[in-house]
Amino acid sequence: SELPVLCPANRYLRCVLASFNALEAVPPALLRHHGAELRRLHLGCNSITSVDDALPHLPQLTELMLEGNRLRSLPASIGGLARLRELWLHGNSLSSLPDEISSCVSLTVLQAHHNALTDLPDAMRSLSRLQGLYLQSNRLTNLAGLRARVLGAMPLQNLALGLNQFDLAEAFELPGARIGFGWNPGTPPAGLPALTDRFATSDHIFEPATHGATGDVLMVAFSAQGPGVQQWHAPAAALRASG
Repeated sequence: SELPVLCPANRYLRCVLASFNALEAVPPALLRHHGAELRRLHLGCNSITSVDDALPHLPQLTELMLEGNRLRSLPASIGGLARLRELWLHGNSLSSLPDEISSCVSLTVLQAHHNALTDLPDAMRSLSRLQGLYLQSNRLTNLAGLRARVLGAMPLQNLALGLNQFDLAEAFELPGARIGFGWNPGTPPAGLPALTDRFATSDHIFEPATHGATGDVLMVAFSAQGPGVQQWHAPAAALRASG
């Protein structure tokens, strides 16, 4: 629930990896003594409810990982992180993103999936370096409007929009981008492929495998290691044992 006390005289600390703990806030002592020098701050899967007071102390950050916390809002001070390249916000309860996120001019990856977003701010269209935008499992609507206002102006290489409330009749391709629309209602326009290595309006693996057994729980198997994956070993083993 707390980080160990670090030497206040240390001016070389650049990276703090403190995910998968029980922190309820960004540690004030860390911000006070080391915030100005930090480049990477990983605080995912804790119990943090606000970063409003923390962000102004972190002007040099290039990576900020806040996934799997209890955030309901992102403060306007996010715009002060002009060097930020990766921002992970997935698995929180965000209903919106602030206009000021457009001032994160170095941002290349934004993970905001599995929240409660209903729209994106128009100002995001100015994120001229954003290559990966992950928005699956939110409450987004009006796909055509989002494309015109925001998405079409970005240099995206990966765009994940599955499991929202879009009408697939408005589905589109973007030159050079991989796009996923799976698990949205409707029928894609004629001429759009249902599934290629760069475009998908359906999930060719999950849907046939669960015919007649669709429920509220989705189990996903990862061929990877690390605490983010290993936490699923026990529940997955129990499910397998039960058939």
